[in-house]
Amino acid sequence: MPRVDATIPATLLAYLVGPAVTIWAFLARGPWRAWAGVLALGALFAAIAWWAGAPA
Repeated sequence: MPRVDATIPATLLAYLVGPAVTIWAFLARGPWRAWAGVLALGALFAAIAWWAGAPA
């Protein structure tokens, strides 16, 4: 997928993940649990990006 075309799914994903992380942070029982959830989600997306590799 060309880089220009990849921005649309990435932006749509960001519009889903951003509010979800915000809701998670406010619903978590404590700040450490909130940070753990945010870091876990970030690590998951970093692993997916690393696995996908550089765009061709």
